[in-house]
Amino acid sequence: MTTLAQAKADFFAAARQQGSTCPCCGRFGKVYKRKLHSSMVAVLVLLNRFQNLGYTHVHTLINATTSPAVAAAIRGDFAKLRYWGLIEEGHEVVKGSHVSNGKWRITEAGVRFCEGSLTVQKYVWVYNSAHLGFHGEHISVYDALGDAFQYAELMGHTTGA
Repeated sequence: MTTLAQAKADFFAAARQQGSTCPCCGRFGKVYKRKLHSSMVAVLVLLNRFQNLGYTHVHTLINATTSPAVAAAIRGDFAKLRYWGLIEEGHEVVKGSHVSNGKWRITEAGVRFCEGSLTVQKYVWVYNSAHLGFHGEHISVYDALGDAFQYAELMGHTTGA
């Protein structure tokens, strides 16, 4: 008989590869290895310009850029910067619950990363919007700005096909 701990370990080992079906609930799951890439860091640098405002709404950031790639990152991968501790999300209390308000601010670590005085690991493991840990070498803001998003890499494909 397999213990729950062993079932979890087996599931997550397989989920880090091509994904797996949970033996307990039957749900398919995949652990993604997310890379800190150039578009995300371009948004971080943009958010750094607004740090004196505190929390900044994503629409303000979108309106502040003329780059379609940066605007796309604001709508997509930008929020993943929180896994590295480079940004934090704003919240407001609605009916006793904390809910997102669409505002973000750069953290002290984010400022230091933008300034080049902090490095972070290149990859983060993510499952179901939860941070599971880091992977890879430490990179600088300059390394990340030179490294574009690659869909095949995210999906674990060895080629672009």
